[in-house]
Amino acid sequence: MDILFASPFCPGERTFGSDTRNARVLRRLCSSGHRVHLVHLTRKFLRGPFRQGLQPPCVSFHSLHVAGCSSPGVQPLSWKQLTRRRSFILQRYWSNMRRKGQSVDRQLRSLILRTRASILWVDHAYLAPILASLPSIDGMLRIVDTHDVMHLRDASLRAAGLPSEHDVSREEERRLLSKFDLVVAIQDQERDVLQQLLAHRRVITLGHAAAVEPQPCDSLDICFVGSNYLVNEHSLREFLAQAWPGIRARCPATKLRVVGAVCERPAIIAAARRDSRIVLRGIVSSSADMHAGPAVVVCPLWAGSGLKIKMVEALAHGKAIVASPVAVQGLSDGIGTAFELARDPADFIEPVVRLIGSATLRQQLEQRAAEYAAQKFNEEFVWREMDKFLCSWQRRRALAKSA
Repeated sequence: MDILFASPFCPGERTFGSDTRNARVLRRLCSSGHRVHLVHLTRKFLRGPFRQGLQPPCVSFHSLHVAGCSSPGVQPLSWKQLTRRRSFILQRYWSNMRRKGQSVDRQLRSLILRTRASILWVDHAYLAPILASLPSIDGMLRIVDTHDVMHLRDASLRAAGLPSEHDVSREEERRLLSKFDLVVAIQDQERDVLQQLLAHRRVITLGHAAAVEPQPCDSLDICFVGSNYLVNEHSLREFLAQAWPGIRARCPATKLRVVGAVCERPAIIAAARRDSRIVLRGIVSSSADMHAGPAVVVCPLWAGSGLKIKMVEALAHGKAIVASPVAVQGLSDGIGTAFELARDPADFIEPVVRLIGSATLRQQLEQRAAEYAAQKFNEEFVWREMDKFLCSWQRRRALAKSA
């Protein structure tokens, strides 16, 4: 089948959870025999994913420039940010595009017809407005990979004193997602929420697949992984204020390795300058490189929703992990066995110190983490519902054509 995959992310463009998930989903669709056409929705002028060696091997790549575009009805804040005008100098370009009828929905329809795609796969719930005025195309299946429940994510961010990302209510989210034939949740708890929200739509779970590749522990250090994102900075600062001093005092040989673009945040740079035992590694080449070496991985997130890809990767690399309740959303069956739970920032001190101090306890937790990942993140297990749905839909479509 030909699939038009519309995403705000270009695989390999950045290193963070959504980008990693995007690449894994594309890779699986391509390896399953589908002809995938990647559509990069961007507000960056004349820029698209036209780089040699881009993986996965999609059939074609396209850019749709969405700056200055708007759609009627509900528009999540994240969609408004993606489509905001770039600068005065480019206003003539966007005006000409609109005058020629080259709105994003018309461009999308043109691509669907040109590629003969039978499936439109929308990557992220906040992109739902691109369907607002998309003309109907007979027989086309519309799928949205939500990544998050938007109204719950906003509630979590507000509770932590952080700004909302989407600004949509429960009812507004229902209206947006009801345009799709299949709604995809990233974990089972959110599937249940979305199914209750969308009683007349099919909702399935498509988690995140990851190969189990245990990484060695060759130090007594701890590791925090995060992209250049406000929630990651907020979480790390809370950890540094309430947990790190206690760990530092009781584990004099331990350093805190911070990995990822969160190292670019000014507050984190300042903290590292004050404390030589905070090591900023920045962006590294692979998730294996992130996790090779440290004794314990901490994931002290206090806001968010969905499934934390950093948790999936740390478990798949067989690391001893201490995590907060938000970090383990969708993974509650692993609490106390595959990883340790800390209910507030200060609660990280005891389990981290205990794991650093006992190689036996740490190795037991590492083994259970790898076993949990092998069961939970196995690719065939993760894709079982989606594969079954696509096969069933393809059979029905073939029968309808032959009738």
